[in-house]
Amino acid sequence: MKVKKKFKDTKIGKFLLKVAPDVLDSVSEVVPDFGALKVVGNLIEKHPTLSAEEKVEATTLIAVEEKSVKKKKLIDKGKIIAAIIAALGVLISVSESCLNEVLTAITSLF
Repeated sequence: MKVKKKFKDTKIGKFLLKVAPDVLDSVSEVVPDFGALKVVGNLIEKHPTLSAEEKVEATTLIAVEEKSVKKKKLIDKGKIIAAIIAALGVLISVSESCLNEVLTAITSLF
């Protein structure tokens, strides 16, 4: 299983390390998801010492990370769907095999 990147290792985390380390301290070990990104966005929005430009840059980096999280979720869902389809394929082939045996048994009666 692939180790998931922690917040401190993302582009937004590295940016926050420079401009708002106090915000990063609260989420550095969290794996970024939509909830964590929303919290960080709120902290940035209300941060008293960040300039308007820094807030815009941080918001942009959060949007990039949200796209990455969304892409990973879609990939995970795709893997789940592929596993379900494979399992259904096995069930169908087992069912066909059983059906053939049943048909053979029935035809042998006549």
